Amino acid sequence: MSYDLCFWSERPGAHLEPQTVYQQLLDGAEVAGLVPLAIDAYLEAPTNAFPAGTREPNGTSEWFVWEGSSSMFEVWWSAVHVLVIMRPLDEGNANRPKQKPGVGVAEAVIR
Repeated sequence: MSYDLCFWSERPGAHLEPQTVYQQLLDGAEVAGLVPLAIDAYLEAPTNAFPAGTREPNGTSEWFVWEGSSSMFEVWWSAVHVLVIMRPLDEGNANRPKQKPGVGVAEAVIR
């Protein structure tokens, strides 16, 4: 089972449907109403919580990857979103980095 969290920030008054935004971001589509994120600031949380993780090239982009003895996670991002995928779900590790207030989030548990 994996656990996915997707973070983004909307323009005031955008009132976007989270599941639609999530799917469009996964599809690589541009989503009207989202604002750019401070990606390096977002990446500080997993980097600080998981110092053995690495930020490395991944095709034409980058990702942050951490592998433990019984679980792992990947962090993917664009200018307007951050996607965290944990396999398998490990609640202790999932709660280590903290979400910033006022940020949209969609989550999916995939079995």
